[in-house]
Formats: sequence, structure tokens, C-alpha cells
Amino acid sequence: MPADDPARNLALAALEANAQARDLLKPGAESRIAFSDLYRYATDPAFDLPPAVKAKLAADATAAADLERIIAAQPFAHMPRQAAAATDGAVRRETDAAVLTLTPSRAAPTQVYLGIELTDKENTGPRQLFARTVSGDWLRVTLPAFSGGRAQVLLEADANMARALGDPETEVYLR
Repeated sequence: MPADDPARNLALAALEANAQARDLLKPGAESRIAFSDLYRYATDPAFDLPPAVKAKLAADATAAADLERIIAAQPFAHMPRQAAAATDGAVRRETDAAVLTLTPSRAAPTQVYLGIELTDKENTGPRQLFARTVSGDWLRVTLPAFSGGRAQVLLEADANMARALGDPETEVYLR
């Protein structure tokens, strides 16, 4: 058979699929997080990973790397680690596409405002904010619709996302 024969290629693919299935069915074989679930988590604000899968993601370096590649592939904006933190409790991160601010609430000290202002006021804006902590954990916030190039989210000051955004070592992606 020639190397480009469709029947040959199909047979080889079937043999590979059979070998993979046998490996997965062996006792003690670990199941992996489905790539489709990671893709959906990165692109669909309405989809959330179950807590057991999130815990598995934190422990699975390969799945975490897959998620990072999906998120980093076409972000609306990427805000890398910062050089230093703000001293007054306010946080500001900037890119060419957006400015992110985290400001303590004056009315309720247990809350902070996450504000995002777009450079292009006509843009519909991102739908999600992802934060990757220095420990490698991924956090996500679904963003409200932008109005006049602005959106705001109220967070609890002790929430994981608020703490992560206040840490200069956290990387932020808007998608």
C-alpha cells in the first residue's frame, strides 16, 4: 500500500485508538481532563468545571499547560507579572487594550471594585478575566457587559480573585 493510501491511514489510526483505549482501561490508569472541557471553560463564561475537576487541574501540570495555551492563544489583553505592588491598596494594570483597577470600597471595607476600562470605547470587550497565580492556580471571573468601554465587578476583599489581582506575581488574561 502507498503511504498516502486513505485505507492505510484509517487502519493505522484505528490501531492507535485501540492502543490508547487499552491503556486507559488498565487498572490504575488515571483519567485526564478532557481537552474539550478545558476549551469550553476558557471560551464559554456559562460553563464551569466541577470542583473535582478543578482540583485535578491544580494537580495536573499537563492539563494546566493545555489550559494556559488555550487562554494565551488569542486573549483580548494579557497583563504579565508586575514589577511592584501598590502601597495604598489600589491596584492598576495597563495594556494597549485595557486598564484594570482594583479599588477598595469606601462603603464596605470587606469589598473591592474590579474596574476594567477599554482603550477602544466602541469595542464590546472581553467576557472573562483569568488570573494565574504564582502557585499555578487558575481563577476566572465572568465579566458583565461593557457600557461606554467600562465594566465593573464587586468582589469580596478576601476572595481568591481579589487576593490574586493584588499580587504583582499574578498574570492576567482578558478573553
